[in-house]
Amino acid sequence: MKLKQVLWTACLLYSCALSAQIVNIEDKRVKLGDTIAFKGFADLGFNLYQTDKKLVSGRGNIQMEYIHNRHFLLSLTGYNFVQADKTKYLNDGFQHLRYNYELTPDEWVWEGFVQAQYNERTRILFRGLTGTGIRWKLRKYLKQRVYLGVLYMFERNELNKTEILENNHRLSSYLSFNFKINSFSKFSSTTYFQPLLNQFRNYRLSSESALVFGLAKNWNFKATFSMNYDNDPRLPVNFPDLTYSWINGLRYDF
Repeated sequence: MKLKQVLWTACLLYSCALSAQIVNIEDKRVKLGDTIAFKGFADLGFNLYQTDKKLVSGRGNIQMEYIHNRHFLLSLTGYNFVQADKTKYLNDGFQHLRYNYELTPDEWVWEGFVQAQYNERTRILFRGLTGTGIRWKLRKYLKQRVYLGVLYMFERNELNKTEILENNHRLSSYLSFNFKINSFSKFSSTTYFQPLLNQFRNYRLSSESALVFGLAKNWNFKATFSMNYDNDPRLPVNFPDLTYSWINGLRYDF
């Protein structure tokens, strides 16, 4: 197999939604009021190819959740890389912490979050986020959950190979739903809209959809398609305004 084909395959397998700017956490939540107090999962993958060059690719994602009465704490950690000899084609990572407090039973939730990330492919040397706002459950059917979130977000950006260093104030709004198809499969989708508060024409748009099938006890197959668009006119030439990924893999829940 030629190196270009191997690189293309590896990038499809190990790039993710976080290789852009927006982290989707909607399919990472448990329901407030669930009796479970602690849960989590780890997604790990590693590949080694030897052609005319040595190619190494891998990814790791760890999620931890804690819930107690009206309180919910979520921690997400992710890392991805693809490297041929000494050349890196993918290298990104993030840490996300989110706290929820249930204001009314199964309807209104206050939430706050902090996040740090970097991404060499999109020249993000460092991006720090913090925000807070309200989350509202629109539908209360057992098999379908629809949520609307409206939050204020502060953003600190440092872009590599540019002189861009900025602090931004954004609206971070999202619409999401989770649909349980049957006892062993579910579908979820989330769309984020994040404009600057003082310039709504400058915005980020992100969408992620995931289909999960149960395979065996604690094991699932997950297919995810993600798209991110950033129309910031201040971005440098050749900076990708549109990024997307299609990920297929196994998940182990514990």
